[in-house]
Amino acid sequence: MKHANLPAVIVFSILFCAASALAVVFYMNTREAESVAISSATQTSGTAVLDTSQGTEKAEQSTQPVSAAPTTQATSNHSSATTGTVQAVFPADINRISKEELLQISGIGEGKAAAILAYRANAGKFTALEQLLEVDGIGQKTYEMLCGYLYIRDADMVTVTTSKQQTGRQTSQSVKTKQSTTKEETATKKVTTVPPTTTVRQRHRVNISTATALELADALLISPELADSIVQLRTDIQYFSNIHELLHAEGMTVAQFNEIKEYVYVE
Repeated sequence: MKHANLPAVIVFSILFCAASALAVVFYMNTREAESVAISSATQTSGTAVLDTSQGTEKAEQSTQPVSAAPTTQATSNHSSATTGTVQAVFPADINRISKEELLQISGIGEGKAAAILAYRANAGKFTALEQLLEVDGIGQKTYEMLCGYLYIRDADMVTVTTSKQQTGRQTSQSVKTKQSTTKEETATKKVTTVPPTTTVRQRHRVNISTATALELADALLISPELADSIVQLRTDIQYFSNIHELLHAEGMTVAQFNEIKEYVYVE
């Protein structure tokens, strides 16, 4: 019986040893897996810390004023756009107005503006607004429209005005001489019945800064209503700086202004 169980004991011993070996191998593999897991976790943690540090550095760099130059440039461009446009004030001096200001007048384009400036450059200066009719492309309607936007300083009109004033004075002296001669002839003939004569009224110069409405109507031969409008305009703006401001008076037309402009002045 004892020799009959010997193979079973040997087989059992072999199986036990094999099971023990497998247990040892399994244990070693488990420890190795845990070591690898711990090592991977450590590396992952280190990488996360490194990424966090790099992210912090990038965040700090992003807070630095990198965009200062573009902001300054944008501000500079905005400033130049704001100050680049010149807003014209009308009425404007025709001998000082620029091309950009002319283009702000309705109906005046690049061609007409250039023609006006070219004429002024060739002539030296405008001495009368009527010279606009000599500019290429300027007709009667455009001229009448421009009279409301442009004027000529009294200093630039001296030559033209003086000549017309002298002509007017000579005419006035001639009329007075004729009237004096007529009176002398009438007295010589001793005519008892003198037929009524019609007195021809003529315009004479007047200071629009101080004249009353009655004086303006009498000197310029205009309606009392228009004279009142001139005085009211003077009251509203406090004083006249040039004669072309009369164009702003209620009821004043360009044609009327052209008729009286030789007889008005500002002091």
